[in-house]
Formats: sequence, structure tokens, C-alpha cells
Amino acid sequence: MCYNKDMAKNMGRPKIEIDFEKVNALCAVFCNCQEIVSVLNSFDINCSYDTVERRVKEQFNMTFAEYVEQKQMAFAKPKLRKAQFDCALGGNATMLIWLGKQYLGQMEKQEISFTGDMSADISAKIEEIKAKYNDKK
Repeated sequence: MCYNKDMAKNMGRPKIEIDFEKVNALCAVFCNCQEIVSVLNSFDINCSYDTVERRVKEQFNMTFAEYVEQKQMAFAKPKLRKAQFDCALGGNATMLIWLGKQYLGQMEKQEISFTGDMSADISAKIEEIKAKYNDKK
């Protein structure tokens, strides 16, 4: 049987289409690649990780992991940051302290105190280490 290129394109299984709106929604709640594939399968889009990887490569010219990370940066992180600020501005002292440390360079004051003759203690320790070293020779 003789066939042309148009016939060859229509042969085989139908191409599985990925609903990227669902993928983006899952990225927005920090789902990882495996979780996204699992959820897609629960929506009757029976596909493997490799299938999703191929569709992402075809449409966006990047790996599935790169796509997920990019979408998480675009959707999830700003939402989370806003929620943290809303929580802090709502009076949550723990969140205010944490955000202050993260974004304002604030830190808790730490004091270290030493009692005794530091130079004598250090000199004694150095002599102890020297003696151990010389014993090994």
C-alpha cells in the first residue's frame, strides 16, 4: 500500500493534550512535577511524566522542571509574600520579627562574655596541642 505524508501524520495514537491552565494553577500552590502529573491523571488526562515533559518542551522550549519553577516564581511566591505581609500587618508579632530579619537586616542582639584570663587559657591550650603534636613525632 502506498501512502503520502498526510496519511502518515494521522497514523498512530492521538496526541495527548495537556491543560496548562490546570498545570499553572497547581504551580501556584507549589506542587512539584510528580504531584502535577498525579493531579492531571485524576482529571482523566492519562499521561506520564515523560508526556508532560515532551509537551512542555514542544510548546515552551524548556524542561518541565524549569517550567514549574518559572510558574512558581511568577504565581506562588508573590501570593505567599503578600500573605506574609498581610499577616504581619494584621499584628502577628512573629511574622513582623521574621520579615524584619529577612528584609530589613534586623537581628537579635547576642552578647558573648568570657570570664577569666583569656590569654592564659589560650596559651595553655596551645602548649597542650604542641605537646600532643611533638609526642606523635
